[in-house]
Amino acid sequence: MTARVFPFPHEVPVDYTQNAPSSGYVAIVDDDDPLRRALVRLIGAYSYQVRAYRSGREFLDSLRGGVPACLILDLQMLEMTGLELAQHLKDIGLRIPTIFLTARDEPSVRSSCDMMGGIAFLVKPVMQDLLLESINVAIGVRSAVR
Repeated sequence: MTARVFPFPHEVPVDYTQNAPSSGYVAIVDDDDPLRRALVRLIGAYSYQVRAYRSGREFLDSLRGGVPACLILDLQMLEMTGLELAQHLKDIGLRIPTIFLTARDEPSVRSSCDMMGGIAFLVKPVMQDLLLESINVAIGVRSAVR
């Protein structure tokens, strides 16, 4: 299976705001321990600061210490799905450039991620170059609107 990236064609919403300054790190939220550790190693090897979280709740609790420059978010998690977390962030007015990860390459899922304002929709298994390119886009978007 070939991993694919679907960058969303829209621009960053005009109402893009942050309630707290970016702490300059890439946040990963995924309840799959081996995948989360692999992503931390990969992204960290490219000199990004990375913080990883096992659940949406753990990530939300971490926001007291700062907001990431980019969020990599798995869609299928048990406690709180990626879309539920993205909706919660949107509801509280926190816009973080988000890269959605999923094993479900379905148009309805892709559309839902687009509606949440995602920067990219990556289908597992994710290719390294596509992930790094998506992070660079997300961080560039963040920098452009600050």
